[in-house]
Amino acid sequence: MDLKGNKVYWDEIEDIQFFKSSTASFSKSTVIYPHYTNHEKIRIRHKKWMPKIAHSIDWILIEKPKEYHKNLMQAWEKNNLPK
Repeated sequence: MDLKGNKVYWDEIEDIQFFKSSTASFSKSTVIYPHYTNHEKIRIRHKKWMPKIAHSIDWILIEKPKEYHKNLMQAWEKNNLPK
């Protein structure tokens, strides 16, 4: 889920990555990339005009960002195991 209450489900995610801006040393974020086949489904669910190819969660908005990112990655990997 992103911070605005818009859901992205585990099975829709292709990758989660850490991003650090090359222009601002304080700008770090966790970026969630849904699989391209889910962009339209997510766009409709979020009631947006255009689909987003990535959802960024800025670390400055989170109390313990490193812990948040680590836990998110662990949860995604756990939920992404082949069944």
